[in-house]
Amino acid sequence: MQKGKSKILLHELVMYDRTNPTEATWMDMTMFAAFGSEERDLGKWQDLVKEAGLQITGHFCSDGTAHSILELGLA
Repeated sequence: MQKGKSKILLHELVMYDRTNPTEATWMDMTMFAAFGSEERDLGKWQDLVKEAGLQITGHFCSDGTAHSILELGLA
């Protein structure tokens, strides 16, 4: 990757406080029951990509859904 030129795009569910659509809540509950894990909120995504030497350079979401596109670049 080249800083300022390379990008990674992730299509993920991003949890939001009190405004999660039913679909996102069910996915979060399913992940907890099946794997003992959970969907991430934006802060948890920022922490995770930082550990990999990346940063979130863009965050695009649709109204009424938790589906988001996270744009990542080198930190």
